[in-house]
Amino acid sequence: MNINARTLKTLGFLLPLLRQFPEDTYVDINGDSIEFQATTQAHVRAIRSVFPGAVWKKEYVDVLKTWHYTTVVSGYSILIYACTEAPPTCHAVEEQYTEVERVPVAFKDRKVTKTRIRWECGNGA
Repeated sequence: MNINARTLKTLGFLLPLLRQFPEDTYVDINGDSIEFQATTQAHVRAIRSVFPGAVWKKEYVDVLKTWHYTTVVSGYSILIYACTEAPPTCHAVEEQYTEVERVPVAFKDRKVTKTRIRWECGNGA
């Protein structure tokens, strides 16, 4: 955490809420941004419950193989990250697709079948 006027203001917003978070919650404050680390969906739910009425956007970050939950509350950006469990409203869909690929051997174009996994989530919850 960098200590500056914006961070101190954010800390003032967060201090009254700290007792509501689970005991093992990691929090990082950076200006107007608050980040929480959660390893399970139960931990995510516990953090989200501190901000009732917030509309959360969930996104799977393929590079990190984790779920990220973001929202804005009272002008503060909130991120929950590091959860590897899939949310109960999501399921993996493995699908095959065909695309034209340029192959280096004499640069011949050919159609190849590939497999990808994408996540379908209900209601954006």
